[in-house]
Amino acid sequence: MTERQLAGVYQEVRGFGLAAALVVAGAAGIAMLEAAADPEAAKVKNPTPVSEASLAAGQTVYNKSCRPCHSRDGGGGAPGPSLIDDEWRNGSTDGEIYAVIRKGVVDTRMEAWDDRVSEADTWNLVNYIRSLKPQVGK
Repeated sequence: MTERQLAGVYQEVRGFGLAAALVVAGAAGIAMLEAAADPEAAKVKNPTPVSEASLAAGQTVYNKSCRPCHSRDGGGGAPGPSLIDDEWRNGSTDGEIYAVIRKGVVDTRMEAWDDRVSEADTWNLVNYIRSLKPQVGK
């Protein structure tokens, strides 16, 4: 939603008070989160099947490169967000997760890892990150 569209909607609901303004702001925020995803990356399919070997390789990379920011279990902390909740600001497909790892995220602390982690290990890492969510509470 553009600023002009948001302003127009705001003008229409202005008479309804603060509650309506909050609904509009929330909708705009959701639209902005959805727009942050990478539609081209979303089309990319993970070529690496989930296996014990892939998960072990992914865990090795995670512990070395991701754990300091995203915590041992992927629950996040300062500075990295949770990798086990339902909020994925930059896309939630395997291809989008791969792209975030490889390219980083502008204006965040998420660095590009394409020069430090091989493509194969990045796919292993995607598989490992996916495996973290079911482990919560076990």
